[in-house]
Amino acid sequence: MGHFSVGDSPEVLSRLRTVRPDGTPVYRYHQRPGRPAVSVTRFDAEAAHPTLPPDHRHAHDFLVLIYVEEGMGSFAVDGAERSLRAGEVHAVSPGQVVGVSAVAELVRGRAWTVAFTPDAVPALSSVSALAWARHPLLALFASGAGHGRVAESDRANWSAWLADLAGELADPGRLGAREAVAALLTRLLVASARLAPDAPATPDPSSSGSSPRSSRRSANRSPPPTSPARSATPRGT
Repeated sequence: MGHFSVGDSPEVLSRLRTVRPDGTPVYRYHQRPGRPAVSVTRFDAEAAHPTLPPDHRHAHDFLVLIYVEEGMGSFAVDGAERSLRAGEVHAVSPGQVVGVSAVAELVRGRAWTVAFTPDAVPALSSVSALAWARHPLLALFASGAGHGRVAESDRANWSAWLADLAGELADPGRLGAREAVAALLTRLLVASARLAPDAPATPDPSSSGSSPRSSRRSANRSPPPTSPARSATPRGT
């Protein structure tokens, strides 16, 4: 199966938001009118990939979830190397620096990436942006988490959910597509949160202040977008 990308190419979707003092570019999610702030890309070793991620350190102002169907090398997040092995799920938070030592390694297997803004998820749309990092649905994105491993018996479900999400995004004007996208993305976040260590069971309704992660974020780190209008995939992740 070849490279499956929903929507326009990453070059069309990405917008360079800023460049940090150390030279790291930060990409933002460019919201397209009438479409959910969600995009899906599938990488496959058997196909050509003209729109691979940039072969340099970069960051973005949105969330990225990566599901690996077959092993495909490694990448670095904030300087920590992460292997990409079958069944692994990786979460990349807004502002984290992604490093790819060799782009060619990213096509030595099969994987899905989902890029989205928190306000694409109904359960997060009414939550303060300062509380997103502590919400149970984003437990895998929390400090100290970052990745988990799907049980072999559940991997077919993950592939099916992602394929369904891609199918709904491919025809966003279809009746109920927006609701289906929100439901499928929520299902993926529930499943990923359950892989996180010490994930809270329920949201704290009193959580409205800044989280430790957001408190530590410097002015150079890009905060999560506060609305779809502010919200592009990087040129892949």
